[in-house]
Amino acid sequence: MIRILSAAVIAAVPALASAQLGRSAHEAVAEAVADCWGAVEAQAVSRTALAAKGWRAGSITDSKLGEVETPLEVYGKSGSDVVLMLMSGKSPICTVMSRVSSAADVSLVAQAIRRRLTAGDPQVNTARSGNDIVFIALPKVAILDATGTKAKPTVRISVGFQGAERG
Repeated sequence: MIRILSAAVIAAVPALASAQLGRSAHEAVAEAVADCWGAVEAQAVSRTALAAKGWRAGSITDSKLGEVETPLEVYGKSGSDVVLMLMSGKSPICTVMSRVSSAADVSLVAQAIRRRLTAGDPQVNTARSGNDIVFIALPKVAILDATGTKAKPTVRISVGFQGAERG
């Protein structure tokens, strides 16, 4: 199930890896992941919970094309370069996107996420799955992927709810 969650997000947001994201501090990324963790539910991502944490709906724009149509909902937070992307449907997902200073910073981001999630829920476990880092406390799962390029390293953390199958 973990690979399915990751594959759905990878298919949905390939262009964002090269987007003009700003660099964010490790703790800002961890805070955004914790906000997603708290907002992801079995049937949806709670927009009310995100709004209570300061997240506001936005849009994706291209300098030549203007606003870009996408099935994803984009959220931002004042004073933060972190971007959230929500995907509704049978398996709702809240994805955190941010640039980091270097590829080596990915492990520092993972450590910050682990500290933040375990502070709220000591049952959160961390494991590797291939190149991904997985944070899990069923029914919630978060998967950290290093994306982007060497010149613009990016992290993508997809938070989902792995409940019982729904018809």
